[in-house]
Amino acid sequence: MTSRIHRTRASRRGAALFVALFAAASVAVLATCLLQLTGASQKRQLASADLRRAFYLADAGLAEAYSGLTIGKTGNVGSEAQPAKLGRGVLWVVATEIDADHVRLESFGMCGRSRATVEMTVERGEESVATLGVFAHQPLTVPAGSTIKGFDSSAAPAEPGGGLLGGLGGLGGLGGGAPPASTPAGRLGSNGDITLQGTARKPTVVEADLAPGAGHQAVIGTHVVHDGAIAPRAAAAPLPAVELPFEPTGTGVDLQTPTPYVVQPGDVGIDHLTVATGTHAIVQGPCNLVVNDLTVAAGGTLEFDTDDGAVGVWVGDTLQIADGSSVVCSDTDPSQVTIQVASDVPARFGAAGKFYGVLYAPQAEATVGAAAEVYGALVADELVLTAGAKLNFDTHLDEVGALEILPTLLAWRLVELESALRHGEGSDPFEILGVDPAGLVTPAQAHADVPLHVVYQNLGGVTMTYDGMESGFDWTSVRSVQQLERSGVPVGYRPASVADLAAQTTPAHSTAAAALAQDPPLSSSALTTSLIAASPLTSSELVRIVNAATRFTSSDLKLILIANSPLESNVLDKALIASPALPSADLAAVLIASSPLPPHIVAQILADALSLNLTEKLAVLAAQ
Repeated sequence: MTSRIHRTRASRRGAALFVALFAAASVAVLATCLLQLTGASQKRQLASADLRRAFYLADAGLAEAYSGLTIGKTGNVGSEAQPAKLGRGVLWVVATEIDADHVRLESFGMCGRSRATVEMTVERGEESVATLGVFAHQPLTVPAGSTIKGFDSSAAPAEPGGGLLGGLGGLGGLGGGAPPASTPAGRLGSNGDITLQGTARKPTVVEADLAPGAGHQAVIGTHVVHDGAIAPRAAAAPLPAVELPFEPTGTGVDLQTPTPYVVQPGDVGIDHLTVATGTHAIVQGPCNLVVNDLTVAAGGTLEFDTDDGAVGVWVGDTLQIADGSSVVCSDTDPSQVTIQVASDVPARFGAAGKFYGVLYAPQAEATVGAAAEVYGALVADELVLTAGAKLNFDTHLDEVGALEILPTLLAWRLVELESALRHGEGSDPFEILGVDPAGLVTPAQAHADVPLHVVYQNLGGVTMTYDGMESGFDWTSVRSVQQLERSGVPVGYRPASVADLAAQTTPAHSTAAAALAQDPPLSSSALTTSLIAASPLTSSELVRIVNAATRFTSSDLKLILIANSPLESNVLDKALIASPALPSADLAAVLIASSPLPPHIVAQILADALSLNLTEKLAVLAAQ
């Protein structure tokens, strides 16, 4: 009996052990499956993240190449053999010239074992001759009694003449409202000599920078008030020929009755437009008007209505706007009206009153009447100024021209998006491509090397010239640039600071504007970190930052300004005006970092016009 009981208990213990082993094995299998599932999920998530990163890297490559095109580079960034490193991945861009005006950019991004390819086709931008200001290819003489100044059309609100027929009421004032206040920021240039004449009875006032041609000079006579710099051009400024956008196939228009004649919006091409005495023609924007001959007789009125869009006028042969005629603009923004003359027939602009626009006659002699007031830009092969003429360059045209030079996006497409490359190729892009990450540079440093011609002032104020590959040029030794060419192509018409050239890496969009406009607003610390990382910033961006000084602590604002030193004169002026946002110690640090300072700022320091104590003043002056 006892033996049977023992056998029963042993049998039960064996069954329990089997159940326990089975349960343990099941748990182990389930755990293994769960681990495999978790691992597979993590791999899928990692592959998905790497795929997104590869796409972002490729897109960043396009942005870098586009930025390079805006400043005359080729668009090539790195290569597959030597890519640019960004974060945990790499990128490179191949630029292909389709023709003289179009470029295809193919950008490759790799992260982990994922790869993306995106492609963009762009059309090259064009230089704006309007940035030349008042300019003549031939030697230029400013006669006694003339006035040449500058103004900024974006600095004050326009006072339009009032709609389609609003110019009729302005025949006494002959303009579209009062111009913004003038500033000594005009621009007067030539590819030859510049001569300023004046008399005791008819003094001449020129508040403008003078830029005579290379090897030429500016001659300032007696009874001439000149306020501005004098800096000869390093090379002749080219004046591209005018090409008509389409042929003027329509019949001509001869106005004989006082009822206003309206040129409707759109593309309009007519043989001639003759505005007789006592008649009134209105060109309503948006409009592209092509005409062989444009004539406005004394007593006739030509109005440009740009309330709904800009007006462009192309003259194939003859432009004759007689003395005693009227040209009326509905807006004070000169970028809204452009008159271009394609021929070499002498042109005349004698309309009394204020004209807001750009006149361009690269092959013709252009005569400006004594009663004319041009607000904008005037560029011709030869300029004949009548005594008493008033010419005002709009500095805002520089910003408009900067936009025109930007390449235009024509097409964008995703070429490749591969989540995993072939097995056995490696686990990261560096191993796959066979490159050493320690030897790779950033995208901004990976642009293809190009021949560089630059005329510049070094930090000591001495004018220097460099010709060679850009990789051999030290940009840190440059204070300002007078002329810049990459691969023989001019980059900008006007002298520009190194900050405005963006140290060759600043994106085309405004970093400061984007950072300041973020919603919710960034903290002072976050703003400062973002802006310093994007430095060097342009002068206009720095002015924007100073104007928004309340968004920063004084120490953060100081750090941003010092990171972008030496500061341009206009930025320093703004920083001084905003000095309540900068304690005297911070202001002194900014001034020292930007030394040597412009003479007018040193004069303010000596005159105790700035909030500096004696120790700070001595430290700033010692840095000069």
